Amino acid sequence: MPYILIFFIFIISCASKPPYYNEITNEISCDDKSKLIMSKNTEFQLNSLTILYDRGCYEDVISIGKMLRNKFRDKYYSLINEVAETVVYEGVLKDYVLESHERVFGSLLMAMSYIKLNKKSEAEIEMNIAYDESVAQIYNSGADEVNVFIQGLLWLRLVGIEKASPFFEKIENENGFASDHLVEFVKYIKKEITNSKAPITLNIQTLNHLPEVTFSWLRKYNRKYSSVPRLMNCLSDNGILLTTNSWLQNIERRDLPDHDKVLTLKRTLRFPLVVTYTSLVFAVGAGLTYLSSQALPNDITGLLGALTIFATHKTFVNGLAPDMRYWSDLPEAFYVSTKPISKIKNEPCLRIYDEANLIQRDLL
Repeated sequence: MPYILIFFIFIISCASKPPYYNEITNEISCDDKSKLIMSKNTEFQLNSLTILYDRGCYEDVISIGKMLRNKFRDKYYSLINEVAETVVYEGVLKDYVLESHERVFGSLLMAMSYIKLNKKSEAEIEMNIAYDESVAQIYNSGADEVNVFIQGLLWLRLVGIEKASPFFEKIENENGFASDHLVEFVKYIKKEITNSKAPITLNIQTLNHLPEVTFSWLRKYNRKYSSVPRLMNCLSDNGILLTTNSWLQNIERRDLPDHDKVLTLKRTLRFPLVVTYTSLVFAVGAGLTYLSSQALPNDITGLLGALTIFATHKTFVNGLAPDMRYWSDLPEAFYVSTKPISKIKNEPCLRIYDEANLIQRDLL
């Protein structure tokens, strides 16, 4: 009997908002993955791109990436769905809309896949698309220092400094656009290119994954880093560690009142219903807790009480949260070096972190 009651309250809590599974399983191969990927939710599909790239499934990165960009690029309003979401949680009844950094990085990932396949012309076309996505004035728009920097690096690799210069100049000259570390590193790259007789090679790695981002109502957003260290921008003689905090800010921007007037209106209309839902969850949980106190041990009663509080809180918070889906397998930071990776084990920007908790992946 007590286990049934515990399970009941646990279900109330979990059902308050549908879960999204962020990881693609290791069993997926290049030969047999499309059907499985396409049968999953949006987050699973997005996260499959980085996993498939790591595995060398470049053709699949390109085909799936194009599909996702075409399908989730623009915001479409459906009167029926928008009205229905005044009584259910945000994002339940409509397609996800890609953030600007997700669109641009997806295009860059496809460009890098073309580079790996030795298709230079196709890579250049995809790079031009990445730029178009960064300046597109659509629902989620805007360029950020990370994507502009990576675009500059890829153009440097593909064509040379003449194509990379506009991106580096934006970083150098636009006030407040880029961090001081990145401005200094871009100046260093340009100086090295000018003074060097041979082309310089820039190694690009990704570090860790984006932290879990949750909506906490009182503090708006809360980032959960678990045991993974929080990385910080850093510049050394070997290279630069550049965090993707600007990407996290895009997610947090969803909650700004002027981001989406329809979302703000729906939240206002949903608020009394959320209070009602929360009151019902609390009433049911408190009632079950009281009944258990008459017949069950104190530890079971205490557990039921804790679950009631948890379920009540989750129901209220999820009712006020914006759409919390996002591409979670994106990196927490990039590390770009001017020296071979094997020679920088004592990199000052990296050695301050616990190596066991530092997930490093070669990008290009």
